[in-house]
Amino acid sequence: MAAYRAPLLLLFGLALLPQATLAFKWPIDKTYDKSQYKFTFSELYMYDYDNSPFGLSMFHPSIHMDLHTTLVPDVANQHSNYTYSLAAAAFHVPDKHVEGLDTASVNDYLKELASGTDLCAKLYDKDKISSLKMANPLVLHKSSEDHDVYEGHADMRYEVTSTGIQSVVIELCYQTDEDSAKLASVPDATISFKGTLTFKNPYGYLSAIYFGYIPFEACRAIIFGLFGALYVVILVLKSERVIKVHYFITAVVWTVAIEALCWFMAYVLMNTQGDPYCCPFPVPVVVAMCFEMLRRTLSRSLLLIICMGYGIVRDTLEKKEILMVSLLSLAYLVASVMVDAHDIAEINDIGRSTQHSPWWDFPVLVFDLTFLIWIYLSLVNIMANLRATGQSFKLTMYTKLANTMGVFVIFVSILTLVIVLAREGTFAWPWQLYWMQTVAWEVLNLAVLVAVAFLWRPTEYSVVVSQSQQLSMNDDEMEVDMEDDGDMAKRGVTGDFSLDGAFDIEMTGIDGDGDEDYDYDQPGAPATGNPMVGEGEGQAEEVPGDGDYNTLE
Repeated sequence: MAAYRAPLLLLFGLALLPQATLAFKWPIDKTYDKSQYKFTFSELYMYDYDNSPFGLSMFHPSIHMDLHTTLVPDVANQHSNYTYSLAAAAFHVPDKHVEGLDTASVNDYLKELASGTDLCAKLYDKDKISSLKMANPLVLHKSSEDHDVYEGHADMRYEVTSTGIQSVVIELCYQTDEDSAKLASVPDATISFKGTLTFKNPYGYLSAIYFGYIPFEACRAIIFGLFGALYVVILVLKSERVIKVHYFITAVVWTVAIEALCWFMAYVLMNTQGDPYCCPFPVPVVVAMCFEMLRRTLSRSLLLIICMGYGIVRDTLEKKEILMVSLLSLAYLVASVMVDAHDIAEINDIGRSTQHSPWWDFPVLVFDLTFLIWIYLSLVNIMANLRATGQSFKLTMYTKLANTMGVFVIFVSILTLVIVLAREGTFAWPWQLYWMQTVAWEVLNLAVLVAVAFLWRPTEYSVVVSQSQQLSMNDDEMEVDMEDDGDMAKRGVTGDFSLDGAFDIEMTGIDGDGDEDYDYDQPGAPATGNPMVGEGEGQAEEVPGDGDYNTLE
């Protein structure tokens, strides 16, 4: 165990030095109407001390409740001789009762258990609830400022001894002077809570289902940091071969690296300081979210303009295309920020008071589909054009990109199918790996980015490819080219054009008028543009009467 604990302890070292004395802190400041007297709070899954991931057992896991409670009875009961008290308990739900359920279904299950639990009478379903730990009821006293208001401070701590779902139930009770031994739920009262409810795992304060993000983001930051540094070194060493698209790729790669580092630091700080995601959002989370939205937008925009031919087939885009890409990117960025902020606020509602609405996800889905469809159509169109014009070298680059995208789309589709089947109950998805369900598309985007960066890396042909057009190898077009060669032969221009080991190209516009072509193997030598390459110098000779020409050795 020490062999694999050492790297993680080293990874978290600086962050784990200031060990906090409080657990993950959920601020609670809310007033409930008269119809509610029973409350449930949960972070869902927690680890016990002996089952901490990677053996990182540095704290004794616990649930700590520190709540100031205020109760205002209904007018009809304000002058009754009632004694009000607060009963609270923490309990564990065995995995067999929630196996195959997603988090939303688990939340509903916990609410159902809470509604069937009567803490005032100390009754609960022992078949579905295990390890229930209940403190003595807290008696609420009349306020010194208002005798119609009852107040109390609940400071209770429960030790977590079982890995799995942990939940807290709070219930307000009352008893009459005539029957002082019996407690019953408060019939009508306005109840307010103010304080914190904290959940501490053995490794720190981050929710158990999110722990996997820490090593994931650490690996992502390291990989892309090294990849980005290597890419910059290549650009410096081959500066004469750099084209505009290389700067765009570099910016996206480093945006990914910085975003991953920001998320890693955000998770580590939340894990060590106990600050939840929201609300308000901690500064590290805000910074990480901004870089994430920027990375998503830039990566989609980069893939789109490359599939439109920018940097290889086309040196520039039309103004209309630039405007449309910019508007789509901006719309996607704004929609993504809104839905992510809403999702984080919803996830961190430990009271589970709201249900998820798919309408929040709809704009992002629409813009994402627009990106995907546009990328697909652009890629199909550019490959068809390259194939029709005989641009075999450029076609090979786009074919490799298409194959890479296809492989990872299949991979993500299979993973998505597996997730859907797991949520439908076909098989159980381990809750320790829930975080993996949210990173499938991230893995696809990052893999495609690496493929683009590799295929479009600076090479000895980068500038030549971006500014040149390969001569077609089609027979019909070769006849036309050879007729042009005959015209040049009449003017006394001879010689074959070749680029050893690569492909035959025709440079246009280099001398300013576009009338002459030059051989890059022999600078300054005139060339015919003839695609037929021989070992020695060839010369085109006219065959009278038919307008065709033969190349002689």
